[in-house]
Amino acid sequence: MKRLPILKTQNLIIRPFELSNANDVQKLAGNISIADTTLNPPYPYEDGMAEDFIKKARQRFTDGVSFEWAIELKIIKKIIGAIGLINCSKYCWYNNK
Repeated sequence: MKRLPILKTQNLIIRPFELSNANDVQKLAGNISIADTTLNPPYPYEDGMAEDFIKKARQRFTDGVSFEWAIELKIIKKIIGAIGLINCSKYCWYNNK
């Protein structure tokens, strides 16, 4: 089974999401300031959406569609954001000619 790599810097750990991160994801995505400056999350971010996002992120990775990581602040072991990459060789509109 392929796995997303874990990247570490002096201050951050960039790693796959875990279901135990759902509460943090919901708090971040449910913040109107974040929702206004982020492309994908709906607002309001309702109960169950974080778990669904994490499960789907795992499936999108397995399917080769995208790669999504949690950004964790190392010193407090808390998620402060997310980053993702889309496999544009297969799934971006400009490659579907």
